[in-house]
Amino acid sequence: MSAALAVTAGDRIDATRHSARRRAEVARAAALAGAFALAGHGLIHLMGVALFWRLGQAGELRYADALPAAGSPGGIAVGGLWLLAATLFLAAAVLLLGHSARWLPVAAAAAVVSVPAVLSMAAAAGAGLVADAAVLVAVILAWWFRRADSTRAPVSRVPGEAWRIRQAWLDLAVRPAPSDVFAAELVAELPEPAQRWLIHAIPAGTPLWRTADVTMSGEIKLGAWRRFSARQIVAPDAGYVWAATAWVAGLPVRGFDRFSSGTGEMRWRMLGLFPVVTARGPDVSRSAAGRLVSEIVISPTAFRAATWTSGRTKDHVVGTWLLGGEQESVELEIGESGQVTSALISRWGNPDGQPFGRYPFGCTVHSERDFHGVRIPATISAGWWWGTDRQAQGEFFHARITAVVLR
Repeated sequence: MSAALAVTAGDRIDATRHSARRRAEVARAAALAGAFALAGHGLIHLMGVALFWRLGQAGELRYADALPAAGSPGGIAVGGLWLLAATLFLAAAVLLLGHSARWLPVAAAAAVVSVPAVLSMAAAAGAGLVADAAVLVAVILAWWFRRADSTRAPVSRVPGEAWRIRQAWLDLAVRPAPSDVFAAELVAELPEPAQRWLIHAIPAGTPLWRTADVTMSGEIKLGAWRRFSARQIVAPDAGYVWAATAWVAGLPVRGFDRFSSGTGEMRWRMLGLFPVVTARGPDVSRSAAGRLVSEIVISPTAFRAATWTSGRTKDHVVGTWLLGGEQESVELEIGESGQVTSALISRWGNPDGQPFGRYPFGCTVHSERDFHGVRIPATISAGWWWGTDRQAQGEFFHARITAVVLR
C-alpha cells in the first residue's frame, strides 16, 4: 500500500511539473509572437511619420491622402502622434520580450494614441484600426489570463526571470507533501536558543514543510540603491532560485541567482536581452551554498535538515549543513521571545574586489510576520562585513517579504 501511494504521489509530482513546463513554453512562444507583432506595428507607424513630415512616401501612402496636409503645422503635429505611437509600440515589444507586466499598459496606451493617428490617413485607416483593436483585445486577454493565473498555486507558475532554469525551479517547488507535524518534543534535545526560536515560530501541529515560495520587494545596491521585486523558491536542504527584476536608469534588469544540484549560477540581462552579469563555477557555487544556509530563517519548518549546536552566547545557535561536499554554517541570534534577530555566516566570496575567501556575511531582521501561522522575518537588511566596523559599507540588500507559501 505504501509503495502504491508513493508511486501515485510521484506521478502527481511529475504531472504537475509537466503541466508547469508546458505553460511556461506556451507563454514564452506567445511572448515572442506578440513582441514581433507589436514591433512590426510600431515600425509601420514610422511610415506615417515620414509622410506627414514630408520625408517621403512609403508604400501606398501619398501626400495627397494626408489630412492635415503633409508638411503643414497640423501635419507636423499629426506626424508627432504617429511617432509617439511607434515609440510606445516598440517599448511594449521590448517589455514583453523582457517578460515585464508593464507591457500591458504601454501597449494599451500605444493603441489609444494610434487610433487618431491612423484616422488622419484614410488609405490606412481600415487596416490600422483593425490592428489597434487587435492589440487592445490582446491586452485585455493577457490581463485576464494573468489575473486568473495569479489565483493558481504559485508552484504552477515559474517566474519569467527563471524561465531558462524552470526545471531547477520545479525540482525545488514540487516535492512530496510532509508527513510529520511539529511538536515541542521534536526540539527537546536541541540547544535552548533553537528551542526558543522554533517553538515561537512554528505552532504545534504545523506540517514540517521543506520548501518556501517567497514573494518580496525592496532595494538592492547596484552602484546606487535600486528598487526590485522578486520571487524565491528555497529548500534549505537542496537549493534556491531567486528570480528578480531590478530597475536601473528606468530600465529593467532581469535574471536569477541559484544554487541547485550542487552548483551555483548568476545570470542577469538588461531588458531581458543584454548581458549584465553571467557567472558560474566553483567560486560562485561555494558562495551560493553559503547563502543557502542563511535562508533557514524564512523556512523554519525545514530545521531538521541541519545539525544544531550551541553558539557563542546563550542567545546564539549554530546550524550546519553539508552542501557540495563542504560544511556550511549559520549562526542565528534569538531574541528573548524567540524571534530571529540576526544571522551571520562566514561566506565564500570576493567582496569589494578582495581575493576569494571566507568573509563575514549576514542579515538583520527588523520585523516578523505570520504566514500561514508560521512566524517568519518580514523586513530584513543584509550584506557583507556584517557585525564588523565595515558593515555599513557592505550593506547592499533591503527586503520586505509580502507573501510566503510553505509546502
